[in-house]
Formats: sequence, structure tokens, C-alpha cells
Amino acid sequence: MLVIYLDDIEDFVHFLDRRAMNEIFYEINPDMNSATIALHFLGQVGEMLVLYETRIDVRAGKQTEEVLKEIRETFSTIGEIELVKGKIREIFISLA
Repeated sequence: MLVIYLDDIEDFVHFLDRRAMNEIFYEINPDMNSATIALHFLGQVGEMLVLYETRIDVRAGKQTEEVLKEIRETFSTIGEIELVKGKIREIFISLA
């Protein structure tokens, strides 16, 4: 699996047509005066799965719920995309 990190949310949205499912997962990482919202989805390029990721920094004073509402509204104009709180992780198991 490849992981592609996109610096801008606009680029992240551009790749949404490559998603393998209609769920985009997010996680919130709070800090003292701010928070980071990480967004990721699984895409497919040929036979290979690709994890697309981006992060949004939320400054103090702006609520993360407000930002998530804006993101949901943006995604609803693109298609039937559901924003789900959670993570995508890949586990490799090696048997010797």
C-alpha cells in the first residue's frame, strides 16, 4: 500500500474520485491552543490500494465541530461521502 500525503485540502478533494469507498475517516488531535484534524481515505490505482491523507490545523477560537460541519457540507456537494470518526491502519504480519 502507498501513502500519499497532500498538503492542501483542495488537492485532497481533487483525488476523491479515486476513493474505493464513500467513507472518509477523520481524527482530531488537540493541542493546548489549537487542534489538528487528519482526514484520510482509501483509494485505488490499478490493483494497488492507496491511502490519501491530509491535515487541517484549527487555530484557537475556531471550534473543531464548526470545521467538521464545513467539511461535511463540502463533501456533500461532491457525492454521497460520509465523514466517519476513525482511523485507517495497515498491519503487516510476517511469519517465519
